[in-house]
Amino acid sequence: MSATALPRLDTIRPVPTPEGIEIVLRLAGPVPRALAWLIDLLLRVGVFLIAGWILALLDRFGWGDMTFIEVERPYRIVAAGRAGKFNRNKTWTTWTLEPSGHATRVEVS
Repeated sequence: MSATALPRLDTIRPVPTPEGIEIVLRLAGPVPRALAWLIDLLLRVGVFLIAGWILALLDRFGWGDMTFIEVERPYRIVAAGRAGKFNRNKTWTTWTLEPSGHATRVEVS
């Protein structure tokens, strides 16, 4: 009974660079991969915790939304929407634009 010898898994890879130099790199094993995965997980959790904290602070002040219902170019824009912590407050905003020399004067009502 003859056992066929399996070729060893080579973990060293030569990588040629554009300058003509050959760099010998080792493939990452399970421990470096697990550590990289853990670092990535911790960074993601940290980003989501910070973003959640910031959004929780912003929620104290409420949100608003607006829809442009009338646009008369270039002089008037009218928008209606809701605002407040629970979007209970109806809003109505009108922007009136007037040319003033080299600038544009905006009146909000």
